[in-house]
Amino acid sequence: MNAIQHLESQHGDIEDLFHELGLAQDLATRSVILSELGTSLLSHAASERQLLAALMVKHSDESLVACSQKQRAADRTISALLAIDPADATFDAQLARLQDSFEACVEHEETELFPLIRALVARAQLPLERRGRDAPRSAPSAILRAA
Repeated sequence: MNAIQHLESQHGDIEDLFHELGLAQDLATRSVILSELGTSLLSHAASERQLLAALMVKHSDESLVACSQKQRAADRTISALLAIDPADATFDAQLARLQDSFEACVEHEETELFPLIRALVARAQLPLERRGRDAPRSAPSAILRAA
């Protein structure tokens, strides 16, 4: 699985968690799913930052810089999600806004960012393949290796 496929897979997993959270009725279940959703979003955001950082080393494309700035906005959204109290009367409304924000990010990534990355990688002949589960997650090379 390459880096983009991994991110797309995470999109689906996160969308499922939003759905599960919306269906959960009791506070304990909502708290557990909210925690899992937060963890998944943080992991996804870290993977995206690593991929963008690796590409920005090789390319000075303005679109990548704009995507990096959007990633920082997404990080703020994740922080807002983690601050939601499932017992709060406005929980469902807050969750709906955050889900809308996530879906807008997914739309942007899958229609603009990922095609741009694929084009840059193809032009530079860089592989998108991940090294595997044992690869260090802190280094950009764990997601994108230079040929």
